[in-house]
Amino acid sequence: MFLTAKILAFATQPIAWALVLLGAGLGLLALRRPRKWGLRLAWAAFGVLLLMGWQLPVEAVLRRLENAYAAPDFKAPLPQYVGVVVLGGALERSELWARPGQVSLKGEAERMTVPVG
Repeated sequence: MFLTAKILAFATQPIAWALVLLGAGLGLLALRRPRKWGLRLAWAAFGVLLLMGWQLPVEAVLRRLENAYAAPDFKAPLPQYVGVVVLGGALERSELWARPGQVSLKGEAERMTVPVG
């Protein structure tokens, strides 16, 4: 069961697909038989890596989702709210470069600081 879980976790990652494509492409190039397919697979692996590293589509989807809901009025009475949901990505581990007890914020820090103001 453990081995199956690890194999499935690897198979669902995009980097795994890029590695498989690259390995198959380089394997075909090494055999020198269908050179055209080896190059295609190697370029496909490069394309998968390029798309994984391109943040524009991810940011566009996140901004559209965040803009779909109006920002709450924080000056309203608190009994109206049941709780606060904070999306991840605002905090960062900072044991190496921050003073003890100091919170380190990243680019999405407005998720943590806007409700306070």
